[in-house]
Amino acid sequence: MAIGKLQAGKAPGIDGVMAEHVLYCNPLISLHLLVLFNAIIKHGYVPAEFGIGVVIPLLKDASLDPTNMDNYRGITLSPVLSKIFENCLLLCFSDYFFTSDLQFGFKRNVGCRDALSLFSSTVQYFINNGSTISVAALDMSKAFDKVNHYALFLKLMKRGVPVCLIMLLSNWYGKVFACVKWGDCFSKLVQLTTGVRQGGVLSPVLFGVYVDDVICRLEASRYGCWVDGMYVGILMYADDLLLISASCSDLRKMIAVCECEMRWLDMCFNASKSCIIRWGLRFNRPSASVFLSGMTLSISDTFKYLGITFEAGLKLKVSLTSKKIKFFRAFNYIYACIGATASPECVCHLMHKFCVPILLYGLDAVPMSKGNIRTLRSLWRTALFKVFKLNDEANLLYTQYCFNMLPINYMLDLQKLSLLNMQREHFLPIVRSLYAVNGCSRFNELCREYGIVDMCRSIFRKRVWDVFISSVAF
Repeated sequence: MAIGKLQAGKAPGIDGVMAEHVLYCNPLISLHLLVLFNAIIKHGYVPAEFGIGVVIPLLKDASLDPTNMDNYRGITLSPVLSKIFENCLLLCFSDYFFTSDLQFGFKRNVGCRDALSLFSSTVQYFINNGSTISVAALDMSKAFDKVNHYALFLKLMKRGVPVCLIMLLSNWYGKVFACVKWGDCFSKLVQLTTGVRQGGVLSPVLFGVYVDDVICRLEASRYGCWVDGMYVGILMYADDLLLISASCSDLRKMIAVCECEMRWLDMCFNASKSCIIRWGLRFNRPSASVFLSGMTLSISDTFKYLGITFEAGLKLKVSLTSKKIKFFRAFNYIYACIGATASPECVCHLMHKFCVPILLYGLDAVPMSKGNIRTLRSLWRTALFKVFKLNDEANLLYTQYCFNMLPINYMLDLQKLSLLNMQREHFLPIVRSLYAVNGCSRFNELCREYGIVDMCRSIFRKRVWDVFISSVAF
């Protein structure tokens, strides 16, 4: 099972062993790895090669200055065998790595859409009830690289983690080294004395355990927002942290609680990259200053959370500007490469594969205005007009029908139906509660619009397709 979780097509670590070497070799390798891993756990000793990572610096954006080190993001390649071992540890000790329901990062069956949906539902709930909501987006400065190993081990001890695992991690983190690969050149090895192992399977889980008390302490303080008796004053996705409050006074107290816990964790917030954004009737009224690390937090008109840009205002609004740029960048690249020679079927397939995910990512989890829908339809029409060399919308609709393609607004509705249906019976109580408050009405509205009675994805697609066909002029 641990070997089966390896992903093919990934670059090898320092030892040159690729995932394919293990996936396609003789099955007897499982027995040899079993003996090795049992010996590692028994003796609490990890091979030195398991702690060596190769860091490949990648420019965050092509428009940034390549001579500035801050514009690079390091991608770490770990040995394949160490990844298999970490997968085994996760399977054996997963019961000790639980975190709060308000931490959405690196969990099974939970993702960005759930975090975005919970955030937007919370903000909408308070706006609809006449409150002005303030959200503080706090940036943890180099969070993954500043984890104090001894503080992490103390957190694990408090959870009753077996001594053999703590001794194993202590030995492992005492021999973590990294080198930088630039082109075909490698730097010297440098020992890393803080931070979780970049590129490690276990690292995100350990980081979640490390910062979990930030959520627990805020919930115990009772500062921030509550919906239907459930606490939603903080949302975390890995190191992305949002504080949600209907009171500036409570927001200041929440930040004080966070700073206290962060000092114990030997970490800090970056005030220059943090901000406050407000929604509601008094969103543009002067408010009391909120401080972070001794600096006044700036009040922003926009902020980006998990890839979605939100704008301050009377209601929760989404900006599609960055999506528009990324969509046309991907589409124009595809069309420039093969548009003149490839068939429309090929171009449309590539658009569905690469362009549609860029355009629709996260939009099923946030409120979309009529203006947003018009923008999406305009972007989609513009691209398809170019592919099919058309200039009439009626002909375009008929062409999409012939090519078995849904218009973009129908695709979005289909994704919303799927998401809301999943949230209706979600295993997290907080997700089900917010669905009952905000999502239920929207789900029922979509079901009525498309004549849906049976709740399954195949029925959703069939009903949406039927409504689309009825709009096509034959």
